[in-house]
Amino acid sequence: MALIWGFGSHLDARGREIYSDFLHELMTKCLKIEDEVAKLSFRKRLDTGCMPAPKINLFSQFYNSKSHRWQMWTDDIGKYNIFGDKEDEVEKKVAAGDQTRNSMSSEPHDDYMDATAVAEIEEENQVEYSSIMIATEDSIQNQFIVDTLVLHSFPILLCGGTGTGKTRLLKKLVANLIKMGKWETGEMVLSATETAGNVLKYTQSKLDKHKRGVFGPKNPANKLMLFMDDMNMPAKEQWGA
Repeated sequence: MALIWGFGSHLDARGREIYSDFLHELMTKCLKIEDEVAKLSFRKRLDTGCMPAPKINLFSQFYNSKSHRWQMWTDDIGKYNIFGDKEDEVEKKVAAGDQTRNSMSSEPHDDYMDATAVAEIEEENQVEYSSIMIATEDSIQNQFIVDTLVLHSFPILLCGGTGTGKTRLLKKLVANLIKMGKWETGEMVLSATETAGNVLKYTQSKLDKHKRGVFGPKNPANKLMLFMDDMNMPAKEQWGA
């Protein structure tokens, strides 16, 4: 993983294909045995089942430390649910409606009326178009590295073009941190009129002084994550801030 992403993360799609083919060729040479003597001293202790699948782009695979095997990034993509977290709420309302009709009448249900009731419930629980994010190989990779860095207290600067899902990815991360507990979060969307002073005031509003020279979250046992969106928007001040 370190060899793949340490040297290949900055490459474009074509460059990753070339680099992946090069590594596959290198691994094949290293594992090849000539005259029943291993080229590498650890060859006999190496489980070839732990090696990446051949002829498949290495950037599409990752090493699962739990199963001790390589697998595809897309293996965990399940059926996408348009309702997201609201699915349980919709199912409960549909079930409640069925129970009500059962208690009111023992006659067979009208399928058309049932479909209409479900449609009304779905309309009530519609999600915003901007909140819909369908998982892809790239989004799963980005989510993995962002989650890993944040959980190990590394700062992150997420760059990319407009409409590539950066904000949505980080908002999903913030929501997950809140569910985990022991995390405090804050979000500030910057604009063209934002000043360095405003950013400082917002940051200070999320911090408490615990002792001399030590500032942190309101609860000392928690960690704090601040999400600054649209960092390219503010104009430069006189002194470059």
